[in-house]
Amino acid sequence: MPMIPQRCFAALAFAMFAATAGAAPTAYVPNEGSADISVIDTATDKVTATLKFGQKPRGIALSPDGARLYLSDQTANALVVVDTAKRTVIATVPLGDSPEAIYLSPDGQWIAAATEGSSRIHDRIIATLRELVPAVGDAQITHRWGGVLGVPRDWRPSVG
Repeated sequence: MPMIPQRCFAALAFAMFAATAGAAPTAYVPNEGSADISVIDTATDKVTATLKFGQKPRGIALSPDGARLYLSDQTANALVVVDTAKRTVIATVPLGDSPEAIYLSPDGQWIAAATEGSSRIHDRIIATLRELVPAVGDAQITHRWGGVLGVPRDWRPSVG
């Protein structure tokens, strides 16, 4: 079997992604300080547009087909859903205090948001932690996080 040089493989993978997206390769970059989003043509590395959605955009995710842009608006404590073709907001969903990162599953069916402040999600994570690791007991949890609760592969939680 012939070997494909890494550079050729990367270019092929990128071209296949661009073809499936149905549009020119585009990157969306949230600019929290200026409260806008830069649209970048990745073929030329040029900013092609500056979009204004939300008051303080932070986390961002693009649907697999490139049709929807999901971003967290820290000031509004919400998820903003944008139609990328029309460049209009199609939905705003409350998230909780100070949303940050937005995660979208590879198939585009599930979305998750990390938040800084107190929320139902964090309360449930802490309850799950106490359930899986009884040694935590009534220990004070002093930090909130927006990640996945880690459990060892053998599903035997322990504190060491």
